[in-house]
Amino acid sequence: MKKGTVLFFEKNRTVPFFALTFNTLGFNMTNVLELINVQTFYGNIQALKDINLQVGEGEIITLIGANGAGKSTTLMSISGIVPPRSGEIRFMGKSLADVSPDKIVALGISQVPEGRRIFPWLTVTENLDMGAFLRKDKEGVKKDMAHIFELFHSRGAA
Repeated sequence: MKKGTVLFFEKNRTVPFFALTFNTLGFNMTNVLELINVQTFYGNIQALKDINLQVGEGEIITLIGANGAGKSTTLMSISGIVPPRSGEIRFMGKSLADVSPDKIVALGISQVPEGRRIFPWLTVTENLDMGAFLRKDKEGVKKDMAHIFELFHSRGAA
């Protein structure tokens, strides 16, 4: 029972030119993240036009497109770094309008940068520790870290 959405962006377009959504066995999911008619600008230049997106609980989506198609701007809008000029972004049913980026992270939304944007001088463990800096449950972090290393070890990546 899986649901997913893949958006395909084309260079010089501010909306996806193709979206593939699948929902097997009629499984009904609660939307964790919603973008509704999001329009984001850099100054007077419109980077996103009427973006609509729903992410259900446990769902994985992929934004695919050429450079300049709006993938990063979509993520920056969700993260509150480049807020949309109009439209709405909701997380767990609540609007993220006027929520600062640090508060958005505290809610559980974060970005995982590409390899070249992590801290290359830190170990893998130190990079993972950076991702858990808001967590207060040290034993939970330790348990989750062990689980992650077991996952990678079982796949031959460690």
